[in-house]
Amino acid sequence: MRRRGAPPPWSVAAPVQASAPALATAAGLLRAGAPPATAWAAAGLGAPGPDGVPGGASRELAAAALLAHTAGCPLAPTVEALAERLADSEDAVARAEAGAAGARLSARILGFLPVVGVVFAAIIDPGAVGWLVGGPFGLSCLAGGLLLTLTGRRWLTVMVRRATSPPTPEDAAVPFALMLTEVAVGAGVDVRGALAGVGGALESMAPEASAALLDAADRLADGERWDDAWEGAPERLEPLREALRWCWVAGGSPGPALRSARVALERSEASAREGRVAELGVKVALPLSLCLLPAFVLVGVVPMLAAVASGAGLG
Repeated sequence: MRRRGAPPPWSVAAPVQASAPALATAAGLLRAGAPPATAWAAAGLGAPGPDGVPGGASRELAAAALLAHTAGCPLAPTVEALAERLADSEDAVARAEAGAAGARLSARILGFLPVVGVVFAAIIDPGAVGWLVGGPFGLSCLAGGLLLTLTGRRWLTVMVRRATSPPTPEDAAVPFALMLTEVAVGAGVDVRGALAGVGGALESMAPEASAALLDAADRLADGERWDDAWEGAPERLEPLREALRWCWVAGGSPGPALRSARVALERSEASAREGRVAELGVKVALPLSLCLLPAFVLVGVVPMLAAVASGAGLG
């Protein structure tokens, strides 16, 4: 039993970022009728502010909470949809990281290949190290090997980072905007109001997408045709525009089209990232053959051969 006046067991000293399971817990409490402050506390977040955004919220959670607060959407479906999106995103990231683990380990190991060359040469003939640091030719080999090593290590690091990097905030905002719009229209908000609400919620997360959605909503309110209202909008927002087109023109429900477009975008991004990760196993051969192996030859093989030749009276 908890003492009267004692804080609930899920109280936290400082707000933290919420994960998908934590948001699922918050959504369950909201469905059960708990106030938002209790749900956010159970998720490890701080109390909501005047705009409905809990302390410690991520950009996506802040946008979802702001949309629910400003557009009057039920908070529980919004949080449930975000929890599902975060779970899918975490799975995609985990698959990409697992696929890149081998390439990342190879990059770490291959980066020390020239050092292994120096040690190998010193073991075979200790005079190799003296030759490497004792004359202009040796110092040239050392400088060239160092430069090639740094270049190869940097090349490998950039390759791995690019293969596993998430989409830009503006690109990530498109499937997120599809999700928020689906929640808004499912709660009974009209298309123009949904665009205005989602655009306002995305202002701090994706300014370009936010401005385009707000502009489209204003133009629709002024009576402009659908295509004219979207004139000048970024091409990346085309899935949202096309998913809402027939709802605006013919009055149909856009929910299935919005969900289908969002799932297609998320799968496409996950597949592209997994494809980039799969290519790493082949691409690591480029810095290896063009940088690290030549560095190994310059600081390992060449000094060893020079020391052997000098010891034999050949140089």
